[in-house]
Amino acid sequence: GFTTPLISATVPFDAKGRNPLEWSAARVGGEGIVPTVLKRGEDGGYLVRFYQASGKPTTGSVKVATSVGKAEWTNFLEDRLAPAPTSVSVPYTARPFEIKSLRWVPVRTN
Repeated sequence: GFTTPLISATVPFDAKGRNPLEWSAARVGGEGIVPTVLKRGEDGGYLVRFYQASGKPTTGSVKVATSVGKAEWTNFLEDRLAPAPTSVSVPYTARPFEIKSLRWVPVRTN
């Protein structure tokens, strides 16, 4: 089971204001890409995991909602594979049916 309850918010149809009607901690873009996991990383930060489902090489990007202090590509066990750009939009290339995992640590704003 899940150890952290889902947080939900209801936005009235006629809502007004500066805040967006839609918000996402991470968005994964690319043809045939299926996001499967968004969780707290084992060593801190956050992790998004996705796979290429259409059997074609794909390029895209992972967009995160926070400023990034550190980012890296990991394997399924969250061992570091390679550094990733520390920007809110991280580009990637996925081979057919490849599973990819990106871990990032947000910049602290205390």
